[in-house]
Amino acid sequence: MVLVGAGQLARMTAAPAAALDIELRVLAATASDCATAVIPRSVVGDWDDDAVVADVADGADVITFDHELVDAAIVARWESAGHAVHPGSGTLAIAADKAAQRTAMVEAGIPVPDHGLARTVEEVAAFGERFGWPLVVKAPRGGYDGRGVWWLADPEEAAPVLAGLPDDVPLVVEPVLDLDAELAVQVACTPDGRRVTYPAVRTYQRDGICHAVVAPSGLPAEVD
Repeated sequence: MVLVGAGQLARMTAAPAAALDIELRVLAATASDCATAVIPRSVVGDWDDDAVVADVADGADVITFDHELVDAAIVARWESAGHAVHPGSGTLAIAADKAAQRTAMVEAGIPVPDHGLARTVEEVAAFGERFGWPLVVKAPRGGYDGRGVWWLADPEEAAPVLAGLPDDVPLVVEPVLDLDAELAVQVACTPDGRRVTYPAVRTYQRDGICHAVVAPSGLPAEVD
């Protein structure tokens, strides 16, 4: 198995993979990435270089990921070259893009918060006038661990946020919600469609970063 990315998730994968007799290789961005210390077969290279990916994946059963930063179009190239990639490019195109996530959930009939997309201060202001202030705005891609999320008290605060995004990339705009709890559920899916859902855990966030995970969740069974 090839892991693209050599961060903490790749490092935590090493021990259970060894217990299952799974050989890991890792494609790291730098030699100092933390997983390279525990995964001997580590290659430093650029995931946008198809030759590098082909070399590290030679003979491997599957390519998977330590993070969601690889563009889906790049993953599609690997698939076209015959590599087995899980999750695939279609899944990553949704999982790594908050705007695409909202659209997919609405189409699937899954309840989601009120939301919109905004490319201008005026569009942010219109959403605020409709749903009230403050607002939460999010970069559709690349935000995690407290990055890519901003609280706006008024329309003027939207200008520097929009200016920091690439051209024509919208903000996902949502009202501030009063959350009773935040849960996470892990689902494992095999290539032939079998699925296993693990019990929900409760997560505690601080400044956009998960600081604690509690299992069992402690919530009523009908919620869990």
